[in-house]
Amino acid sequence: LAVTGAQRSPGLPDLPTIRESGFPDYETYEWYGLFAPAKAPKEIVARLGQEVAKILKDPELRERMLVQGAELVGNSPEEFGRFVRAEMDKWGALARRINLRVD
Repeated sequence: LAVTGAQRSPGLPDLPTIRESGFPDYETYEWYGLFAPAKAPKEIVARLGQEVAKILKDPELRERMLVQGAELVGNSPEEFGRFVRAEMDKWGALARRINLRVD
């Protein structure tokens, strides 16, 4: 067993990462995010971001998620957009390199 992220999980501190297990370039993780339509008003997107940030600061929620192996990370809508684009670039490049196709 190993953690797939770059660092050990705070909820499972004794579980090594796959990198520590001999695969130095390995890093993958799951993530979740809240999306809005592309033409959503900026004020609405900003308000959603503020409300989600408040929720993610809740100590009880953070502890419950940590026990399940999830580390909560909140950022701005702009930062999340950059993150999603980077993920699409990374995984899109892999899909093209291995000629991945949907049947």
